[in-house]
Amino acid sequence: MILLDTNILIEYIKGNKSLIEPYHFEELFINDIVVMELYQGARSKSDLNFIKKLF
Repeated sequence: MILLDTNILIEYIKGNKSLIEPYHFEELFINDIVVMELYQGARSKSDLNFIKKLF
């Protein structure tokens, strides 16, 4: 089990997929706090909708 932090997910969203690519999808987890941090960091409604689509 690999718990992803907010900064890793932000880099992934920006296009730096190399941080996550070596792992299998089933190994990666995100907790509720990280999700809320991403929601809080959304700069616009379109950013928020993009983040919601990721989950």
